[in-house]
Amino acid sequence: MPFLMLIIFLSGTVCYFIVRLHPGFEHYIFFVLCLYASVTVVESLMMAIASVVPNFLMGIITGAGIQGIFMLVSGFFRLPKDIPKPVWRYPMSYISFHFWALQGQYQNDLKGVVFDNRTPDLPKIPGEYSSCLLDAELCSL
Repeated sequence: MPFLMLIIFLSGTVCYFIVRLHPGFEHYIFFVLCLYASVTVVESLMMAIASVVPNFLMGIITGAGIQGIFMLVSGFFRLPKDIPKPVWRYPMSYISFHFWALQGQYQNDLKGVVFDNRTPDLPKIPGEYSSCLLDAELCSL
């Protein structure tokens, strides 16, 4: 566990400051904790798969397939409103931990930020509006 925390803090810090995400200690801690939760869930899922699948290679293939499905329905590649509802949106996207991590990052990074518009005479765009355009579940507008 301490080694995992060290890896998360090092890689999370590098990513957070290179990408220049929303400044502030609370936003940084949320990002690191979200990254930690995601890595922990991935490791737990792979441990569960390893206990069921007898072959090492089949376990890796099965785990990669499940992770791929979770990534596809998380809302990163397609907006959640564009994902077909019967199976993929309900329940698959809500089971996917990627979905919740992505929604949390949208809220963490876009809340309280104001973007310039294309021309100066148009009003500025609040980050909450951008989060609604990304079809965030917790859209506050």
